[in-house]
Amino acid sequence: MDDKILELLQRMNSKMDNLTDKVDRLEIKVDSLELKVDSIDVQQKENTQILRALESAKDVHFAKLDKIENEVAHLSGEVKNIRVNLNAVEGITAKNWNDIIDMKKLMQ
Repeated sequence: MDDKILELLQRMNSKMDNLTDKVDRLEIKVDSLELKVDSIDVQQKENTQILRALESAKDVHFAKLDKIENEVAHLSGEVKNIRVNLNAVEGITAKNWNDIIDMKKLMQ
């Protein structure tokens, strides 16, 4: 009877050792997973910072683009005004030349 109890205790001890080994391996895997999760968390925070910086840069570029568009529209208006004034000067100059020609004819 003592032999049977001893054998039973040995099997139980063996099973306990097995379970202990499995628990140890699980703990190692959990530790590894925790390290990976920590690494992913750090990377995610870095990516978020990069994304925010890119969004900020985008906003600055859009503001600059809007400013350039406004300046181009303003310059376009000024160029049109200059063309109108230049056409007027051209007309006045042509009239002045005609007046000069008429005066030269009268002086002869």
